[in-house]
Amino acid sequence: QHMQKQQQQQQSEQATSPVVSREGLAVSETGPDGGTNTGSSAESCAASPPSGLQQQQKTEVSAAAHPVATIDAVQVTETGGAPSANAGGYRGAAANTPRPAGVVPFRGIEDAAKLSRDRQLAAQARLEAEREARAAEKVAEDDGGDDVIVQPNALGIRQVAGGNPSRPGPLAAQGSKQPITQQRKKLRWHALVDSGMGRLGFKPDPPGKGDNLADSSVIKPRKPRYSETIALIKELHDLEVRDNGPIEFYGMCTHMADATSTSTYTHSQMERFLTLLNSVRAAGIPVPTVSTDNSAALLTTTLNHFDPAQILSQPGADTRGFVRTGGAIFGQRPSFPQLRAISTLTASVRHVSVIKEGDSVGYDRAYTATMDVRIATLTIGFADGYPRDLGNGVGRVSIRGSTFPVAGNVCMDMMMVELGPAGDTTGAGASVAVGDVATLWGPEGPEDGSDGLVRLQDIAASLKTTQSALTCGLDKVRVERKYVV
Repeated sequence: QHMQKQQQQQQSEQATSPVVSREGLAVSETGPDGGTNTGSSAESCAASPPSGLQQQQKTEVSAAAHPVATIDAVQVTETGGAPSANAGGYRGAAANTPRPAGVVPFRGIEDAAKLSRDRQLAAQARLEAEREARAAEKVAEDDGGDDVIVQPNALGIRQVAGGNPSRPGPLAAQGSKQPITQQRKKLRWHALVDSGMGRLGFKPDPPGKGDNLADSSVIKPRKPRYSETIALIKELHDLEVRDNGPIEFYGMCTHMADATSTSTYTHSQMERFLTLLNSVRAAGIPVPTVSTDNSAALLTTTLNHFDPAQILSQPGADTRGFVRTGGAIFGQRPSFPQLRAISTLTASVRHVSVIKEGDSVGYDRAYTATMDVRIATLTIGFADGYPRDLGNGVGRVSIRGSTFPVAGNVCMDMMMVELGPAGDTTGAGASVAVGDVATLWGPEGPEDGSDGLVRLQDIAASLKTTQSALTCGLDKVRVERKYVV
């Protein structure tokens, strides 16, 4: 009621006073006959007295101090009337007055946030459209071949032809009325056997009494685990062969846990694996591939666990044997002298300075100079994967053919090394300069026939870890990979 009374009083005081609206910058004038003329912001502002615009600036200040929480409209008169708030309509008009054409409201942060959200949604839509376009191009490339796959199944010979998936193919051969099923790709799967690693895979428990290994009926939860494994593998195989499912049984594999020259555990693992392998074959399932050996099992020459005549022999199947070499590819198996580690981690010298006696270096002041020394700062830290445990003299770095100890704690993005006394002008560290290459482990270059001045296997031994743990710990984004042939 106070607002309405105030507005009525203000309207009665207005004669020919120009009214300025903050929202949309629309200016209206009330003429002597009571009519209202509304023009564009540019024209109206030019026709309005300067005092009206000045009063508008004052209004924004006074409106901020107005006791009303939400101000939807502000009216100002040249006679100095107090600002008032309208319950509806557009700013500068009476309540329930429709907004004139061309007056665009502005709600500050509300509109800015909406526009920002609209831009975000538009950007997401563009990215999604680009992904769909790339996917469509890839599908078009994949479907451009003319290869033909002939696949036998229980219903006869079914041809799986290439070309346009939407184009129906001819009927199958041998008088079958079954239409050709268009299918270009199958998902290959392997039956992983947990023969002793205790990590993943089917358990090769011995078959129980009365287990029919050729029975591919629906798996019953209460049957022994061994028969469940055989039934599951056979069910998936039948889905592929009989029903032309989009899968392909590609083989069986296991993983060796302790493949060393003094361990008999590898042979016991192989016996358990063979038990399940032979049972799968006895159920009428051909096994295309067999994979059992990792790097250690492959390189331990005293092991005779893999008998090709026994493992790769199956009537009616051309079984192939494979090995899975991991760390041996990079020579990261120090127990095998025939291998040499080939990975090298390098950084650059970013800064060289002299630290006075008694000054500290790095976090926690872990390093304090016992004399005036030269310190080099390198462009690598624990965020890149260099172990923080190598700080403060534990680790060493090779620069210009000499090694230097790490000074202080390893930082997130940088680390420091001690180059020697500041007054030494002939020592190895005296020639180190900004831009030099620092080798943190590995050979100094492709021509280096050794394991380098700082060997990866020595670092792994000092930290009681493996070489693979160190190399896999390097950040994939921050650390650039270069492959030298």
